[in-house]
Amino acid sequence: MDVLMRVAGKTYYMPYVAIASLVVNVSLAFLLLRYIGILGPAIASVFVVFFNAFLVLFFTRKIYGVAWKDLIPWWGLIKIIFVAALSVIPFYALKPDQVNLLELLLSFALYEIIFFTFSIFFRLTTLAEIKEQYIEPALNKINKYRKRYQ
Repeated sequence: MDVLMRVAGKTYYMPYVAIASLVVNVSLAFLLLRYIGILGPAIASVFVVFFNAFLVLFFTRKIYGVAWKDLIPWWGLIKIIFVAALSVIPFYALKPDQVNLLELLLSFALYEIIFFTFSIFFRLTTLAEIKEQYIEPALNKINKYRKRYQ
């Protein structure tokens, strides 16, 4: 995420980001280790990834003089998260301890169908894009494989 800082020649912000992330990671890891146990440092590490991204975006916004709303396509991200969440709802009926390989494959196929349906409905993609980016490359690979072994 620091590419925009490098392009602007403002790499002197990068050590500050690294030091701040390290301090927050170590502090939070020890704190969470004390209060919630061995899971604490893992949670701290995940949090620091987002903290690091926030700092990089903060400095990038400062360097380029861009508003937060213009820096990230918030509306597009919200729609993607919403579509992904809607696509997962049918799988709450599954019991994780009873899922076998066939159920997993069928669940994945159903998830993809639901996800692409909602993606089209909420105008995140089109049928033409799905065909061009997913279906045609898969068919090309299958055809190459078939030709090779005929």
